[in-house]
Amino acid sequence: EVIKPKTIIFPNDIREEVLEKPKYGTPWPWEFMTKVTYGNRLGEVYMLAGDTSVGKTQIMYQIIAHHIANGCKVGLIDLERQNVQTMQRVISGMINKRIYLPDCIDFDKKEINEQIDILQDSLAMYRPESGKLSVESILINIRYLCKAYKMNFFVIDNLTALATNVSTGMKDYEIASQTVGQLVQIAKELNVPVLALSQLNRSCETRHNKRPQMSDLRGSGSLEQDADACLFLYRDAYKELKNIKDGKK
Repeated sequence: EVIKPKTIIFPNDIREEVLEKPKYGTPWPWEFMTKVTYGNRLGEVYMLAGDTSVGKTQIMYQIIAHHIANGCKVGLIDLERQNVQTMQRVISGMINKRIYLPDCIDFDKKEINEQIDILQDSLAMYRPESGKLSVESILINIRYLCKAYKMNFFVIDNLTALATNVSTGMKDYEIASQTVGQLVQIAKELNVPVLALSQLNRSCETRHNKRPQMSDLRGSGSLEQDADACLFLYRDAYKELKNIKDGKK
């Protein structure tokens, strides 16, 4: 008897799924972003990129808080901060208070405790073992959180930090490109959306119009091809202030 492998699919095998109308994903915090991307859809990978200090991290925490409020379970791989700092920033996005700063005058432990209770079943964080950070470890933890705890949205901050900390002999942009390809595979396998933050290269600084474009992404060719959508952050006011500080105006 010849047994059909699971990798072979015939039209009749997926008839019911094909007959279902495509659905919007979880809405983003901003209506225009939901309209353009049809929401945060299952199985898709999104790139969120911007220049240094333009506000990527703050936007990320707003997205996380918004998705948790909409019933999502979020797996957060924050490679730039300690877990306590990450947790305080997530809560800050939920209660609109900067509890992660020393000069916060409204640090209410009772209120923070209540938010921790809410997050207990809705948020999981990744803590890499000392000296053992790797893309494979991150993928293993994503798969575990999805299958064991039903986490259904994963955020990685950020690909640049991952490339800097992984010792492979490869260039940073090569690691970032390879990582996005692997994230695409696991997003399709687990049918979960993934949001990955990335730093822009310095090309946009040399242009008169400093608005970011696809070529400003490190490893842009592969990232553009693999990611389902690339989202760029730009602030006119920030660039204006930066030019003043640099003596250009």
